[in-house]
Amino acid sequence: MKFVYELTGSGWADGFIEIESNNVRFTASYLTDALDDLLRCLISIIPVCVPYPQNKTVFEFEEEPDGAL
Repeated sequence: MKFVYELTGSGWADGFIEIESNNVRFTASYLTDALDDLLRCLISIIPVCVPYPQNKTVFEFEEEPDGAL
């Protein structure tokens, strides 16, 4: 797994996630707490972190005017 998250300006960041051969580039804005949303989703699928882990989860990085799921 590879994860890159770089601040590019006041309230903006560019990122990249790669897992095996799947990858996605994204832009996160000041509209949400993008890293907190990502970490909460990751924690929800790790059995030792929660009593009832999920099989899958979804998070959204808010962009303007759209978002990235």
